[in-house]
Amino acid sequence: MKELLGIIFQMIVLMTLWLISVIGNSLVLTVVFRSKRLQSTTNYFVVSLALTDMVMTIFCMPFIGTRIVSQQWIIKEALCKWTRFVEYVVPSVTAFILIAISTDRFYTIIYPLTFKITRGIAKRLILLSWLFAVLLSCPSFFTTYTHTDSEKNETFCSICSAEPGGRSFILGLFLMTYVFPGIMVVSIYCKVVSYIWTVGGGARTFQRTSNTIPRAKVKTVKMLIFVTIVHFFSWLPLFFVQITRAFDEDACVVKTSMYVGTVLLAYAPSASNVAIYSYYNSNFRRGCKEVFCMSTIRCQRGETYAITKASRLRKSNSVIPLSSSSVETDVTNSSYIRFDRTANGDCNIAWPLTSTGSNNTYV
Repeated sequence: MKELLGIIFQMIVLMTLWLISVIGNSLVLTVVFRSKRLQSTTNYFVVSLALTDMVMTIFCMPFIGTRIVSQQWIIKEALCKWTRFVEYVVPSVTAFILIAISTDRFYTIIYPLTFKITRGIAKRLILLSWLFAVLLSCPSFFTTYTHTDSEKNETFCSICSAEPGGRSFILGLFLMTYVFPGIMVVSIYCKVVSYIWTVGGGARTFQRTSNTIPRAKVKTVKMLIFVTIVHFFSWLPLFFVQITRAFDEDACVVKTSMYVGTVLLAYAPSASNVAIYSYYNSNFRRGCKEVFCMSTIRCQRGETYAITKASRLRKSNSVIPLSSSSVETDVTNSSYIRFDRTANGDCNIAWPLTSTGSNNTYV
């Protein structure tokens, strides 16, 4: 009974993560591609992270679901190798992209005039991240196999010490995609946070020009730091279990649900990143409302507008919707009169050049 409840709970968690990840990451891609306001260099990296999460959601979670239900690996060995390969590629790509994001924030905030990561550079960095991650993860096809427990006649998919090169591969992958990127990202963000704290530390709240760093950039840094923390903390237990199994002579077969728990924890960032973007980025929240037509700005974009022309330069242009009611309306009742400085008498008001009495009022 306890095993059945455990399986049901694990499947509920997996299905929830799958549903949130699919909907949320699809929403991220839709919002960024539809809104030119969000098509910045940083959001290029965010889109790449969303695509990486979608790869994990589509190509890994269904196979893990079969493993949870059957409590063993019942699919072919080729799919075992493929699932582990994707599980190694996704955190590798994410770690490399997080390094690129931290580097972009470093130069944007501390050295804005010396170097700038443009959109072209961002695309090349994303491509290099994928290529490097695939090269690092390819040895998993030669080190991952299905292992059978002779006592219970159960099959599992894992890397163990009996496989040649298994220890070297998992340890090298852990160093290249977790330890070294983690050290680089932490050191870069420490410098960025220290610089922000130093620049804005002595500033008063009403002195808007004392802090040269915009509040939006500071908020973006907070968002990216939080995404980085969630990623590295979520993948640490899974790496720990895999390294322990690779160096333990008796750990080739998984006999507990601890491995499933670490896998579900590693899949958590695929669903949580969307909530982080929504909390820290107001433009993303506005874009989500426009996608679902919950914003009046998006729902009223179907109307046609025209810019009227004025005969004199001192008359301001006005925007009038082209509808039948507005065309038949008299010009004196339109918004044009409200911007006509001559009709409103604004052109007759000037600074007095001479004083004629002692009751002059100066603004």
